[in-house]
Amino acid sequence: MQKKKNKPSVLFVFQLPPPIHGASIMNEIVKNSEAINGVFQGTYIGLNFASGTDDIGSISIKKLLFALRYAWSIFFVLLTKKIDLVYFTLSPIGGSFLRDLVYVFLFKIFNKKVVYHLHGKGISKARKSRKILNRLYKWAFKNVYIIHLDDSLLYDIEGLPYKKHFIVANGISELLGAEIPSANDGVKGTLKVVYLSNYKKNKGILDYVKAVQTLNAEGFSFEAMAVGGDADVSKVSLKSFVKKNGVDNLHVSGPIYGVEKYKLLQECNIFVLPTYYENECFPLSILEAFQFGLAIVSYDNGAVKSMVEHNKGGLITKMQDIQGLTDSLRQLIQHPEKLEKMGAYNRKKFKDKFTKEKFEANLNKALQGVLQDG
Repeated sequence: MQKKKNKPSVLFVFQLPPPIHGASIMNEIVKNSEAINGVFQGTYIGLNFASGTDDIGSISIKKLLFALRYAWSIFFVLLTKKIDLVYFTLSPIGGSFLRDLVYVFLFKIFNKKVVYHLHGKGISKARKSRKILNRLYKWAFKNVYIIHLDDSLLYDIEGLPYKKHFIVANGISELLGAEIPSANDGVKGTLKVVYLSNYKKNKGILDYVKAVQTLNAEGFSFEAMAVGGDADVSKVSLKSFVKKNGVDNLHVSGPIYGVEKYKLLQECNIFVLPTYYENECFPLSILEAFQFGLAIVSYDNGAVKSMVEHNKGGLITKMQDIQGLTDSLRQLIQHPEKLEKMGAYNRKKFKDKFTKEKFEANLNKALQGVLQDG
């Protein structure tokens, strides 16, 4: 009788919700994946430091105690279990990076094969800011493997002494597992434009409002929605601006979740995300918009230009170019015949590249590649 082969043992150390953001959502997919757990024997240590998105980046005694507790958990697993590979979603910048160096130290003293799955950027800029940071990054990245989200982001880790990199694009579940009707399937009636993110300046909410205000003043007929939760801009202040300036086609709803959010996307034609958030890489909201066949208008930030091919899946302009953002929206409102082609292109691209199943298969391949190397 043939002996059953043991699955490789992987220690997964990553942030899990709450709070809900792109990286924590993808990490939860990994933890719950039958496809990944069918190939690897996983031990999971979920890191939870922030209670909400507004708590990310803050420092507190509570967070320090959490960090020490997680360090002990990692130490205990490495001491007592046979671990073939450590999978770690290293925070790339700021105080979170410095905190994560404690965990990196543990991986190194136990001489484990390590892969960092990066969900953010800013390393290149941070390395240039201080010599000590450059040394810390070089130490942290020495002899490790890297999984990044897109080729366009590799500039951020150029010159670091890692062994090898792999590209694994994010992917999300197909909501219905079938074709989802879109407002762009035979465009007719009043066009609907939607912003769907937190009301943060660096996510472009004020840029979006100014673009809508300009086009409204020019007499264009369309409906605009600003959907999201309060951050450094509030729902109250946005509504006040709308009322004061007579932007009567802009509806400020606050956050919408679940079925109601999907119903809204299904009714919209254009998805707008003018993000200039420094750590932006691969917005999952764009993948949701792809499913519903929306054309995309966004800034050239992170991997957005790779995700949304200019003039094929939408229109991309340089960051914080409000005039360019306005011109892009104007062009699509004036030429609605472009929307159907863009929406169909995005829907096909989602099915070909950005489903949860594609992500799981690509991550499995990357992890097997790391284990087989050297």
